[in-house]
Amino acid sequence: MTKSTHPSKGPTRDSTKAAPPVPALTHCEMSAVSYQGFTLTTPDGEPAQLAVVDKDGRVIEAGPEVARAAWDVAIESYRNFLRGAGHLRVLSKPPEPPKQ
Repeated sequence: MTKSTHPSKGPTRDSTKAAPPVPALTHCEMSAVSYQGFTLTTPDGEPAQLAVVDKDGRVIEAGPEVARAAWDVAIESYRNFLRGAGHLRVLSKPPEPPKQ
């Protein structure tokens, strides 16, 4: 089992090897489907949500909006990678207040 080589792009990943495993979470289950986004559940199967937690442990934002923003940023970042623009940063932040 050897790596194949694309004539113009050099070595490619060995297609016989499995993708790296997704890191396991210890207190919830996270899944994703292209047309649904992220789904999170607790160990007993109850719905859970994503949250942004600051360095002091305070939840500063939580809920479906956080999951949607995380999903959108991840998808846009991946699209940039596929376009060969993977070095671009994708941002999701509050709108700036109107200038007077």
